[in-house]
Amino acid sequence: MRFLFATKLTGFVIVLLMAGCASGPERLSFDKEKAPLLRNAYIELNVKKPSAAFLNTGSPGTAGMPLATLMTTDTSKLSKAPIQALLDREKIDISEIVRAEAQQILSKKSSVRLTARESAKVIFRFTVESYGLSKTHPFGSVYDANVSITASLVTSEGKLIWQVTDWVSGLALDNKDGRTLDVYYARPETLKTDLSTASRIVVKRLISNLPD
Repeated sequence: MRFLFATKLTGFVIVLLMAGCASGPERLSFDKEKAPLLRNAYIELNVKKPSAAFLNTGSPGTAGMPLATLMTTDTSKLSKAPIQALLDREKIDISEIVRAEAQQILSKKSSVRLTARESAKVIFRFTVESYGLSKTHPFGSVYDANVSITASLVTSEGKLIWQVTDWVSGLALDNKDGRTLDVYYARPETLKTDLSTASRIVVKRLISNLPD
């Protein structure tokens, strides 16, 4: 009982710590008076991403680290090579994944109508702040996809009118498709599936900030 309590308490402290110290692009709320602009929107093709994905093995000094880094681009303390090599070999591109999810979700948003860039009044831009795999429990063997994304909206003249960042880790109830590293390496398509699921969750949260 003492061990379970300590585990839960540690997770609670980590979440509180992240809420207090996480940083990211400045948040800019959407002005509902600008809602008509959403009827002529375009999704930027280029989704920026970090140079490499992270792999948090839960080793001493890194356990829980993604919770403190998801909202930033500094993942220098996390292992990059193993997971990035797999992504490169299997041509799994987080930028393509995020853009595809954004396209699907925005196309179903009643307040948004997607159009060609030349006729768009506003442009959606998505940036992957960080992404990778992390052990939800430092003593376990299962890894979950972690993704942090910033969504922004600019006018055709380049003025920023909306910006918000959100993230998901294995602590989210709707992101419980984790697997062992052996499974990811033996069946790389599962890595793409789990990154897609995590990205879908985050993009849905981001778009929910816009009016219906």
